[in-house]
Amino acid sequence: MNDLIPEAKGIMIDTANENNVKLYEKWGWELKAEVKFYELKKYFLWKDK
Repeated sequence: MNDLIPEAKGIMIDTANENNVKLYEKWGWELKAEVKFYELKKYFLWKDK
């Protein structure tokens, strides 16, 4: 990660594709939340800086 925002502690990403979660976890991302909104399920992942 770059130092564009030096005070940032990490970065959060999201995906609606459940298959991507395992892939992101393999790359060091941590699943923080799963949110279901009607029929759409979103996954939110975090990675420390």
